[in-house]
This record gives sequence, C-alpha cells and structure tokens, in this order.
Amino acid sequence: MSNWFDSKNQLSVGSLTAFGISISSRYSRATEMIEMLQFCQGLAVEGLEGAVGEVFYDSKSDICNFVLNFDDRYSDLEKAILEVAKKTVSQFEWHGVVKHGTSLYSEDHVPL
Repeated sequence: MSNWFDSKNQLSVGSLTAFGISISSRYSRATEMIEMLQFCQGLAVEGLEGAVGEVFYDSKSDICNFVLNFDDRYSDLEKAILEVAKKTVSQFEWHGVVKHGTSLYSEDHVPL
C-alpha cells in the first residue's frame, strides 16, 4: 500500500461546497471527503440539502460533525437526515453521542 495512507493531506483540497453544503476535512483525507460527498448527495436526492449548513470531518478524532439549519430535535426532518448519515458516514456525532453508520469506503477498503 502506498505511503499516502500514512500521511495527512491526501487531497489538495480540504474543503468545498457540495449541493450548497460546506464540507471540510481536518487532514484532507480522501475517504472522509468521499463520505461527506455521499452524505450531501444523499440529502439532495431526498430534498434535504437545505437543512444542513456544514459538515466537518475531524480527522484527529475520526468523527464527522454536522451543523443543522434548524432546532426541531426529534422531528421527521431530523430523522430523515439521520437515516442518510447512517447510510453514508462511518462514524459521526449526533447530539453528543457517537453513532456508527456504513460507507462504501473505509480506511480498510481501498478501491482500485
């Protein structure tokens, strides 16, 4: 395996906007950006992209964080966003609790 996986800054871009949502990775890791892009795309498919303002993957703690554009906890909207996160992000914080989802990519799986 290439030494790229032992270092920071696998990408030249560590932040961007996808479907109107700001996303960033602390150490510019490819898998984190892929998961965040999948999350944003999943939101857009469901018409939920306006409900999330920012997504940040803290590479140091290996946890993705979301900034929601609303305060209606336990709403159907929040439940729908959580379902998209579970399908696209491997590890994320949700109201102070670390949740585990699935992802097409992980540190152990490197697509060819």
